[in-house]
Amino acid sequence: MLVEVFSVRVLIASTAGAILGGIINYVLNRKMTFQSNIAHKTVVPKFIIVALFAIVMNGLLMKFFTEIVFIPYIIAQCITTVMLITITFGLNKVWSFKE
Repeated sequence: MLVEVFSVRVLIASTAGAILGGIINYVLNRKMTFQSNIAHKTVVPKFIIVALFAIVMNGLLMKFFTEIVFIPYIIAQCITTVMLITITFGLNKVWSFKE
Protein backbone atom coordinates (compact mmCIF):
# COMPACT_ATOMS: atom_id res chain seq x y z
CA MET A 1 0.00 0.00 0.00
CA LEU A 2 2.80 2.43 0.84
CA VAL A 3 4.37 1.89 -2.59
CA GLU A 4 1.22 1.83 -4.70
CA VAL A 5 -0.90 4.45 -2.92
CA PHE A 6 1.66 6.81 -1.36
CA SER A 7 4.60 6.36 -3.78
CA VAL A 8 6.99 5.47 -0.97
CA ARG A 9 10.27 3.87 -2.14
CA VAL A 10 10.24 0.07 -1.98
CA LEU A 11 13.03 -0.27 0.60
CA ILE A 12 11.48 2.31 2.93
CA ALA A 13 8.01 0.78 2.62
CA SER A 14 9.39 -2.70 3.18
CA THR A 15 11.31 -1.58 6.28
CA ALA A 16 8.24 0.17 7.68
CA GLY A 17 6.27 -3.03 7.15
CA ALA A 18 8.97 -5.03 8.92
CA ILE A 19 8.86 -2.71 11.95
CA LEU A 20 5.07 -2.85 12.22
CA GLY A 21 5.21 -6.59 11.67
CA GLY A 22 7.74 -6.93 14.49
CA ILE A 23 5.43 -5.24 16.99
CA ILE A 24 2.46 -7.38 15.98
CA ASN A 25 4.68 -10.46 15.90
CA TYR A 26 5.80 -9.96 19.52
CA VAL A 27 2.27 -9.69 20.84
CA LEU A 28 0.99 -12.69 18.86
CA ASN A 29 4.03 -14.85 19.57
CA ARG A 30 3.88 -14.11 23.29
CA LYS A 31 0.17 -14.79 23.63
CA MET A 32 -0.59 -17.44 21.01
CA THR A 33 2.44 -19.15 19.48
CA PHE A 34 4.63 -19.67 22.53
CA GLN A 35 2.06 -18.93 25.27
CA SER A 36 4.86 -17.39 27.28
CA ASN A 37 4.69 -16.12 30.84
CA ILE A 38 8.34 -15.12 30.90
CA ALA A 39 8.83 -11.55 32.10
CA HIS A 40 8.84 -8.92 29.37
CA LYS A 41 12.20 -7.63 30.64
CA THR A 42 13.72 -11.02 29.81
CA VAL A 43 12.03 -11.67 26.47
CA VAL A 44 11.84 -8.19 24.91
CA PRO A 45 15.61 -7.57 24.57
CA LYS A 46 16.09 -10.95 22.88
CA PHE A 47 13.05 -10.42 20.69
CA ILE A 48 14.31 -6.98 19.66
CA ILE A 49 17.67 -8.45 18.65
CA VAL A 50 15.89 -11.04 16.48
CA ALA A 51 13.58 -8.35 15.06
CA LEU A 52 16.50 -6.02 14.26
CA PHE A 53 18.26 -8.90 12.55
CA ALA A 54 15.08 -9.48 10.51
CA ILE A 55 14.77 -5.79 9.60
CA VAL A 56 18.39 -5.63 8.41
CA MET A 57 18.02 -8.89 6.47
CA ASN A 58 14.73 -7.67 5.00
CA GLY A 59 16.46 -4.57 3.63
CA LEU A 60 19.44 -6.51 2.30
CA LEU A 61 17.32 -9.22 0.68
CA MET A 62 14.93 -6.68 -0.86
CA LYS A 63 17.85 -4.70 -2.24
CA PHE A 64 19.39 -7.88 -3.63
CA PHE A 65 16.17 -9.17 -5.18
CA THR A 66 14.92 -5.86 -6.61
CA GLU A 67 18.14 -4.05 -7.57
CA ILE A 68 20.56 -6.85 -8.41
CA VAL A 69 18.40 -9.77 -9.57
CA PHE A 70 15.59 -7.44 -10.80
CA ILE A 71 12.70 -9.47 -9.40
CA PRO A 72 9.44 -7.45 -9.14
CA TYR A 73 9.17 -6.04 -5.62
CA ILE A 74 5.97 -7.90 -4.69
CA ILE A 75 7.52 -11.26 -5.55
CA ALA A 76 10.75 -10.22 -3.82
CA GLN A 77 8.81 -9.28 -0.69
CA CYS A 78 6.97 -12.62 -0.68
CA ILE A 79 10.24 -14.56 -0.97
CA THR A 80 11.89 -12.41 1.69
CA THR A 81 8.95 -12.72 4.06
CA VAL A 82 8.80 -16.51 3.84
CA MET A 83 12.55 -16.75 4.45
CA LEU A 84 12.50 -14.41 7.43
CA ILE A 85 9.37 -15.86 9.04
CA THR A 86 11.04 -19.26 9.03
CA ILE A 87 14.33 -17.97 10.44
CA THR A 88 12.82 -15.68 13.10
CA PHE A 89 10.35 -18.34 14.25
CA GLY A 90 13.27 -20.69 14.86
CA LEU A 91 15.33 -18.04 16.66
CA ASN A 92 12.41 -17.00 18.84
CA LYS A 93 11.56 -20.61 19.66
CA VAL A 94 15.07 -21.63 20.70
CA TRP A 95 16.19 -18.34 22.25
CA SER A 96 13.75 -15.47 22.83
CA PHE A 97 10.85 -17.43 24.31
CA LYS A 98 12.81 -20.43 25.62
CA GLU A 99 11.74 -21.27 29.16
